[in-house]
Amino acid sequence: PAQPVRVLLIDNGATGNLYLTRALAVGDSPRYDVVVRRPDAVTEEDLQRAAAVLVNDVNVTAALGRRLSRVLERGGGLLVVAGARAAWPSEVDVLPGTLGGPSDRSRENEARVGGLEFGHPVFEVFRAPRSGDFSSVRFYGYRTVTAAPGAQVLARFDQGTPALLERQVGAGRVLLWASTLDLSWSDL
Repeated sequence: PAQPVRVLLIDNGATGNLYLTRALAVGDSPRYDVVVRRPDAVTEEDLQRAAAVLVNDVNVTAALGRRLSRVLERGGGLLVVAGARAAWPSEVDVLPGTLGGPSDRSRENEARVGGLEFGHPVFEVFRAPRSGDFSSVRFYGYRTVTAAPGAQVLARFDQGTPALLERQVGAGRVLLWASTLDLSWSDL
């Protein structure tokens, strides 16, 4: 508890990192030490020191993708947030799914998330009654994702499309979130 969890946030400098850094600053058990970098400014020291890396809606180059896969091999965690700008190099096979195009639900009924795996550590805190209601969150956009072999789908959008997927890579784990973590595609 005395040592903060070091999180590397890779972001293009959009307002999304403001929401993420403030949300992580709230935690105190454990505390989070967040370092924000643009994709082209990530250093080897940043990657070595990070326990987890959050890639927030950026175009990941093959070189950065290979460096991130080494974080996974050594037991680190990776969360890839796949908004409109997100891309992942096909030659770096670590994602739990293949990114497809965006699905625009802003003109019709917005999407909802369901089918959550409450037994998974990500959602375990929400198991008890009145501990959060993901079905009330509206999604106006998300990326279609095809699950990779061996991936676990932890949540789905209402039409059955995966919303959150996980895959073990080396000693680490990678999560793929098929929407944004800011207000551009949802009111989460």
